[in-house]
Order: sequence, then structure tokens, then C-alpha cells
Amino acid sequence: MKVLVISLQIKPLLITDVTEFFKAMTPVQRELLSEMCQFFQLLLVIPATNAVSERSFSALRRVKTYLRSTMAQDRLNHIMTLHIHRGLTDDLSLIESAN
Repeated sequence: MKVLVISLQIKPLLITDVTEFFKAMTPVQRELLSEMCQFFQLLLVIPATNAVSERSFSALRRVKTYLRSTMAQDRLNHIMTLHIHRGLTDDLSLIESAN
């Protein structure tokens, strides 16, 4: 049985190599690279499931009761943000925040 061994010699990239690479790109390639970067950024923030959105709506139903139905939208948004991230906000010390 023969084993194929491939040795990869990877040299470190210098900043001049990177700048030369981008200078050699055509405007179409630069636009494509920009679109690909934006696509990957969007891909990274898409939730894997819709559980987060369902959890947000159920939290909204709990927070917005009959007595709070006349609350302004800004205040409701702030309360919902605090409610959804309550794991982080529960650890905050109000005395330290006030100082």
C-alpha cells in the first residue's frame, strides 16, 4: 500500500502581500468580495431556530398586560430588552451602577 505524502509549506503573509492582492483586484472582484462579506455577516446572525422569536413574543404577552396597554412603544421596547436579557441584568448591582 502506497501512502501519498504532501508537504505544504505555508509562509507567513506580510501586509505588503495583502495590499498587493487587493490592489490587483478588479472593481468587479472588489464588489463581489464586499457582497460576500455582507452575506457572511448576515449568515452569522441568523438564528438556527425560531425559538428566540417565539420566546420574545411570549415575553411580550407576559409584560404587556391590560394595565400596561397604554404604555409608549419606547418604554415597552426598553422593558422587553431588560426582560429578555434578564440573566445579565440580574447580576448587575444597582448601587455600583448608580455610583
